[in-house]
Amino acid sequence: AAPDRQAEGLEITGQGLLCGLQVLLEADVSPGQEVSSEDVTAARVIVANRVNGLGVVALQWGGYEEAQAIYLESLALYRQLDPPGKRGIARALFWLGNVTADFKQAEALHEQSLALFQELGDKWSISNVLASLGGDAWKQGGYERALVLFEQSLVLARETGDKWSVAARLRSLGNVTLEQMDYERATALYDESLALA
Repeated sequence: AAPDRQAEGLEITGQGLLCGLQVLLEADVSPGQEVSSEDVTAARVIVANRVNGLGVVALQWGGYEEAQAIYLESLALYRQLDPPGKRGIARALFWLGNVTADFKQAEALHEQSLALFQELGDKWSISNVLASLGGDAWKQGGYERALVLFEQSLVLARETGDKWSVAARLRSLGNVTLEQMDYERATALYDESLALA
């Protein structure tokens, strides 16, 4: 029953998206009226953003394969923009990395995303990508690299004032130090994380 509900939910969400886009594209345009390239670009950005949002919905329902296909479509749409939608591309690469089962491929996608967010100077997103890269390293047994990446992510999370992200990074650092059997440091990190929750 759950897969049927997932498919039904995606279908309903997709139908709502298509209806909304049809309204958007038809709004304020009379037959024979020219549509500016700015309006077309704006509509394409909205389409790409909504497709990316469908990926989030699919992911929340546990549909990793569906989410991956949707994020690939979103990435293609952002790349078709003129100029290409750098922030959207970075976001799509980030999410693709999060749903990719191959850790090396996930790491490569996250590295591409990180480079774009660094160009944009988006500290909050850089922090999130660094945390994902830390997770990629940790899953592959690269504990020292994971610690460095989680620490870098923590610094940025503190700079942005995002307490939830600070707590999550502290917890991630605690997880890695626990695996390294540094119980005292792991406990201190968990305690600091809990104090923020």
